[in-house]
Amino acid sequence: MKIEEIAVLGNSTDCMIELFSYLIEKYACTDWVDLTKFNEQERTIYLCQQFEIEINNGGFDQFFFNNSGRTTKELLEALEMIDAKKQKEILIKTCGIFPNSQVPTDDETRQSLLEKLTEEEGVEEILANADDELYDSYEDGKGITDLCYQYFISNIKSFG
Repeated sequence: MKIEEIAVLGNSTDCMIELFSYLIEKYACTDWVDLTKFNEQERTIYLCQQFEIEINNGGFDQFFFNNSGRTTKELLEALEMIDAKKQKEILIKTCGIFPNSQVPTDDETRQSLLEKLTEEEGVEEILANADDELYDSYEDGKGITDLCYQYFISNIKSFG
């Protein structure tokens, strides 16, 4: 599907599903993608949609555990780009479970640390509450998909 066709799909969800698939195909993404191949706008959409997929599939625990967790710093920038203030605040607060609120970029280090952290009292509750907060933030057209769609339409010339 071409960018022009994706832009006129009619709703933000269908558009973002197709755009994410387009980006995966464009850059021949397999298990992990080299984000340096993307331009700023593509990277923004990719990171935000990857985050939403992980959250909807298994919550913050899954996001941090999977390889997507290594891009937390870049994701914070991407959320800023799409004006997802509430979601960015939730992510920042949730990063607080890690020492100095720094999410390790090395997968093995991050996964091992997350496993230890989730054994501590209250951490699972923090993650579950963050999941709920994020789901609640999707009201009134301010969810990540809606904000990504607006960002995409505003920057459509950067895709393609």
